[in-house]
Amino acid sequence: MIGVSEAALGECLTSQKRFAEAEPLLKRSYVTINSVQGEKGPSRLEAARRLATLSILAQAAKNAELALEPTALLRRNNIPAVR
Repeated sequence: MIGVSEAALGECLTSQKRFAEAEPLLKRSYVTINSVQGEKGPSRLEAARRLATLSILAQAAKNAELALEPTALLRRNNIPAVR
């Protein structure tokens, strides 16, 4: 039950882009679900999917932030962007 609750909360945090808060919950839920149901348990695949989704979204957010960093620097310094 704890694993399922942590998974639900972690998934909600992921949807809110609160990746750092979601990660430990989703990792713990995966370990808990795996230890209770075993490697062939149906919920284990769903827990693995949640972790994969978190990883993909967190990396995409980081990549977007890095891509936009030069633009933000220009705006902070009131430098017009070249088109």
